Amino acid sequence: MIAKWFRTPEGASECISTILNAANDSRKNAESQIGHHELYFEDYNNELKRMITNRLRRYFNKMRTAKDGEIKNPKNYLYIAMRNMFDKWQNDVLMAEKDEASNLAIKTNVD
Repeated sequence: MIAKWFRTPEGASECISTILNAANDSRKNAESQIGHHELYFEDYNNELKRMITNRLRRYFNKMRTAKDGEIKNPKNYLYIAMRNMFDKWQNDVLMAEKDEASNLAIKTNVD
């Protein structure tokens, strides 16, 4: 999908770098907020691929349909879209793990 949108290897590389920067910044932000961070993107590879693909489709569609001047910095727009996606994903996973741990603790105390 990236190769079809960006006509040059440099453009594709810049897109991928932007996505990776958003992921790394999201991880660093989570670490600064909660300390030690044991959520590894590699463990959720298939889920993240699907989410990134969906977000890229939405981004490319927006770029295609946006009026002239509506998006002043497409790279920044992509970064923010990906950063928001990674932040939400991490929050959802961490909250689910916290809920699971709470439920396990309650069940253990009941038994």
